[in-house]
Amino acid sequence: MKQEIKKNRENSRGLDLMNFSENSRGFTPTNFSEKLPAPVTEGKRLGFLSSETLTLKKNSRGFTLVETFVAITVLAFALTGPLLIVSSGLVSARYARDEITAFYLASEATEYVRNIRDSNILSGLTGSSNWLSSLSLCMSGNTCVVDVPNNTVLAANFCGSASCPLRIQNNVYGYQSGAPSSIFTRTVNIVRENDNESSIFVTMSWKTEDLPVRVFKVKETILR
Repeated sequence: MKQEIKKNRENSRGLDLMNFSENSRGFTPTNFSEKLPAPVTEGKRLGFLSSETLTLKKNSRGFTLVETFVAITVLAFALTGPLLIVSSGLVSARYARDEITAFYLASEATEYVRNIRDSNILSGLTGSSNWLSSLSLCMSGNTCVVDVPNNTVLAANFCGSASCPLRIQNNVYGYQSGAPSSIFTRTVNIVRENDNESSIFVTMSWKTEDLPVRVFKVKETILR
């Protein structure tokens, strides 16, 4: 039995070898020269311009003058909007700053008139004709200016002009001699309503850069 199995194995191996020899065609040598890339020329190795490079550069083109001009125009239009918004915002901020300053200056004038009224009453000047003494330049239809730092009351045209702008020195507004003029003009007018009551009118005017002149008036009532 073992001999028959061994004999069958040998026969099968012989058949396999015969099939292999019939189906195989043998070793076919490969021509490697056909698959190798073209040799690198000396010009390409050294970085010289070859005919292919010259053709590529000849066919390629850059931006024309018209395309450049169009690009610059589009960029200019794109930047104009944001720049105008920023510029307008800066002008609005400066206008708001000046407006707040004008309100404080108007309040300062009314407080100055109140202070004179209080000083007169404390000094015993309580009569109907003298409780607003030292403010005669601001009454009876007259207009005056108050110089708070120097504690004086002046006629509105003391500087030789119809309106005398406030001067500023060390961030203090007044009428200091030699100080530069500010953009603010302040006038005060007092109207006697009756013997015990008067109205204070403070008019402020100023001009912020190229904006129109702004004017507002503050009214306050004081009692004896």
